[in-house]
Amino acid sequence: MTSQLVLLYGAAFLGHAVFLASCVSVAAMLGVRVLEVRLGTPQMLRLGLWSVGAIPIVGNARFAFSHENPGAVPAAGDFDQQSRLARVAISLSGCAGLLLAAFLLRGTDAWHSFVNTFGQIVAGVTAPPTRGADLIAGYFRLADEAGIRVALGSILAKLAAFNLLPIPFLSGGMALQELMRPAGQAPPPSPRATWLQYLGVTLLLANLGVWAWAMVVVLTR
Repeated sequence: MTSQLVLLYGAAFLGHAVFLASCVSVAAMLGVRVLEVRLGTPQMLRLGLWSVGAIPIVGNARFAFSHENPGAVPAAGDFDQQSRLARVAISLSGCAGLLLAAFLLRGTDAWHSFVNTFGQIVAGVTAPPTRGADLIAGYFRLADEAGIRVALGSILAKLAAFNLLPIPFLSGGMALQELMRPAGQAPPPSPRATWLQYLGVTLLLANLGVWAWAMVVVLTR
């Protein structure tokens, strides 16, 4: 049980690090100002713009927005001043980085892990103690039989697919939002935006709870 939990912890930490590093790298190449990068909580270490915590359950990169400084002239490095294509590219860059890392670790089999994830999410969420638990158990068997490198490649590919879902706070939802918003218009605070944020958090917490249930089933078998 300990080795399984350590494997999941390492995969979560690596996935967050690859995702954020990819977002920050693409943003920097496009000239967007990065204000802060937070990986995990609570903060244990500070390295320049990066703050690193012990528990990798949260992570985000904070970019400069023109609406954060009322009255100031919008700068070229503000996120909301970029073109639609640039903003969508930044939003999806984390998924691309995860998939690239998966290919480096697992080879072309990473593609099958990526594609199969969408159906597995539906199957696992609708039947956590059976199908969900079987999927997690299968991942642990893969780690035992093929090794840690292959197992990490598999889970990074699955994280890339999961983040493409059109849910607020995930890359897919953020990309759709930026695709519909023209350049130079920061997202204004509104009841609808707040409602979508709460919806995104609720869906993510519900998904986490479902897979935690499946994990408990696996660990208590």
